[in-house]
Amino acid sequence: LLAILLALAVGSMGTTVVLGSWVAAPAPGLLPPDMHIGPVSVALVAAGLAFGTGMVVSGSCISAHWYRLAEGSAVAPFALLGTALGFLLGFRTWNTLYSQVIAEAPVVWLPAHLGYGGALALQLAVLGGAAALLWRGYAR
Repeated sequence: LLAILLALAVGSMGTTVVLGSWVAAPAPGLLPPDMHIGPVSVALVAAGLAFGTGMVVSGSCISAHWYRLAEGSAVAPFALLGTALGFLLGFRTWNTLYSQVIAEAPVVWLPAHLGYGGALALQLAVLGGAAALLWRGYAR
């Protein structure tokens, strides 16, 4: 988990360099070209929690369940069935969720509000805090 946090920190630094070359001076209302910065709403939080819960309950990601299925795993068919049902539920509710919750939600791009340095500092602080909590848990 610490290695994943480190990878996210390095990726954040690289992304900041790339974005800095696209949009030299970030400003509110100005988004980088061809970037897909989505709106932030309760649907995003719910989707993230559902995804994370599914990963914890099933014990792995979807792609791992596909190769575990070939290995003869007894859990993989149920996990893949749950994934298929989740996708169907998502497809059936997408139009309603989008029009009622997502369409009017604000699009938040941190560099437009904090500058590139401030956005990177915030990201690194959050990742560093998470790493410190994990490290403290290992030290016990």
